[in-house]
Amino acid sequence: MILREFLYVDTDKVRAMLAQIDGGVAEESRETERKEKRTTVGPRVAGQYFQGSGSETYTNKSLGDALFPMLEQALESESLLRDISEEVRDPEQWSSGELKGRLPVGSLVRVTAMGSLFDTRYATSAFSAFGSVMVGLNDMGHLSVLKQASQSKGKQGGQQRHTPKQKPADGPVTLEDSIPDFPDIGGADGRMLRAFVRISKGVFAPGLHVNLTPTKGVLINSRLQEGRQYLDSEADILFARYGTE
Repeated sequence: MILREFLYVDTDKVRAMLAQIDGGVAEESRETERKEKRTTVGPRVAGQYFQGSGSETYTNKSLGDALFPMLEQALESESLLRDISEEVRDPEQWSSGELKGRLPVGSLVRVTAMGSLFDTRYATSAFSAFGSVMVGLNDMGHLSVLKQASQSKGKQGGQQRHTPKQKPADGPVTLEDSIPDFPDIGGADGRMLRAFVRISKGVFAPGLHVNLTPTKGVLINSRLQEGRQYLDSEADILFARYGTE
């Protein structure tokens, strides 16, 4: 038995496809079992006396998440779902274009591979929290390296304290604006982290992405649509459960 935990499911599409295959979607399953015992007294030619006892059991099950494996089984039985996990591990399939030729747009496929989750907003939140901690520790005098760096730059530019960049009230607020300025520590400073967020926004549109890497040099990217039934966890909770690697 395989127990699944669904991170994201387009429930409406699942129901629509299952309805087309099976001619409808069953919302529940009912099972009734009846047992009866009869005792006959008297000869068959004469009047008979019946004494009986019986029991009836009624079970009602809501299908719920069972719809999804049901759809998988239905698609496989109709040869509408293809598992391409082995093909995508072969770099030749990608470079030759054979994979694209055999799988036209709209094909239903299953891919199992090593993967990771990424959300630009979560990365920005983590960087912002890190920058705030560094600035706070520096202001409290607990990080001598930061304090010395701040004083050194203050002598050159006439400023001793680094504050977050402020956007005009009528200007757009971007993700990277929440990362404050702080001196370089271990090769990272506020400017570098803001640059990383800008690059991330260009590569991955804000939202939760699932990235599969079946082989070297290949990235299968999916952006999960928000507002669906199975994507209701906050980003920080999601990464706390599954990790960031």
